[in-house]
Parts: sequence; structure tokens; C-alpha cells
Amino acid sequence: MKEKIKNLTILEKTVRSENGKILKRVQDDRHAFTLAEVLITLGIIGVVAAMTMPTLIAKIQRNILNNQFKKTYSVFATAVQKTNYDMDFFIDCYYGAGQNDPGNFSGCREFFYNHLPKNLSVAKICETKAFENGCMPDYAWGSSSSGCSQFGSDIIKNNGAIVLNDGSIFFMYGDGSAVVAFDVNGKKGPNEPGFDVYSFNLLKSSKNNLVYVSFKGTNNLTGEVTITGCLPVKKEGAVTKYVDIMK
Repeated sequence: MKEKIKNLTILEKTVRSENGKILKRVQDDRHAFTLAEVLITLGIIGVVAAMTMPTLIAKIQRNILNNQFKKTYSVFATAVQKTNYDMDFFIDCYYGAGQNDPGNFSGCREFFYNHLPKNLSVAKICETKAFENGCMPDYAWGSSSSGCSQFGSDIIKNNGAIVLNDGSIFFMYGDGSAVVAFDVNGKKGPNEPGFDVYSFNLLKSSKNNLVYVSFKGTNNLTGEVTITGCLPVKKEGAVTKYVDIMK
């Protein structure tokens, strides 16, 4: 009888009470996976992960850039609006609303480095040599591919920049212009135009003297703006369309 029990593949577990009385018997059909089966399963999981992870990571990174872009744009646009009121609507740094007002860049440095920071949470301001003074990363994209030569990486590193407490960075086109660029995540990568670095314009409203933030390529019918201009967007970067603060 004992020999037969040893050869059983289905074992019985006996559950007894304290006084030794049998309460129930439970059959335990024991079956383990072979090493080959385990390795095959792990291999399939690895292949699926290798196929899906790059797409998943890219989507997550894009969503992060999306949120950082919207936040940075909103912070800067709000600061510009507040500065309008602080300066009684006399900001001499804008592209004009039409032929009768071609624009004015004479006060861009004064506006950017002295007035605007009062409405931003500023961590550091570098009026010159932004890279050398620790206000921007070592941008290395070379010359601007869009024809905006003053946004070449070697040039902007010698100009000024404003760093906010959240790490985002703003810098002007050249030594004083109504074109401003911003890096949504500061010194974090990839630090490339169209991915996390974008440019926008300061425009004067045709309805009043209010200077506001906008992107080139505004659709006058829908109010949507395509992020183009000196630092055009790339599909792997942040959002490609965003609604203007001013309609």
C-alpha cells in the first residue's frame, strides 16, 4: 500500500481537526513548467516589449513636452500682459499691426531685462554670455536652418537669457528684437529647436496698443497658429498648434 502511494501523481492532502478526526481531503494536481517553456515565454515577452517600448516612451516624452510647452507659453504671455499695464501700454518692442506701424525694437532690451522679469519667477538673469554665465546649456545645433542667423547656437550662447525658477529659459533674437525663444525644460535634453526650444513674436494689437505673444502663421479665421518661424516645430517635439492668447 505504501509503495502504491509513492507512485501516485495525484496526492491527497488530509485536513484533520485537533482531535485527529478527518475533516476533508483535497486533491493536489501538481504540474510544473519546464525550463524550455519558461524561456520561450520570456522570449516572447522580450520581443513584444522591444517592439512597443520605443513608441510608448516617445509618446510619454511628447506628452511631457506638451505640458511644459503650454505652461511656459502661458507664463510668458501672462507676464507680457501684466507688463503692458505696468508700462501704460508703451512697450517699444513689437512687430506692428500693419503698414502704418511697422514695429519698434528700440526698447527690447529694456523691456526684456528690466520690466518683464518683475512679472516672472526669475532664478537668474544673464544680459550677456548666457552660456558662460550659467544661464543656458551648451546648445550645439549650429546655424539656424530657417534663415534666422541670430538664432545660431554659437551666437545665442554669447547673448543674454532669463532663467525661471522652474528651469525654463527665455532669450531674444540677436541683441534686442521682438522675437523671443524659449526652452521649455531648460538644461534638460534634447535642447534642440522644434523639440523643446521654440520661438515666438511680440505683436501689437490692431485694436489697441496691447503687445501680446503670437507665432508666425496665424490663421485669422480660426485663431489657430502654426508654430513656425525662426525655430520651426518638428513632429517629435511638443504641440504643433496652440491657440493665441489674443483673438
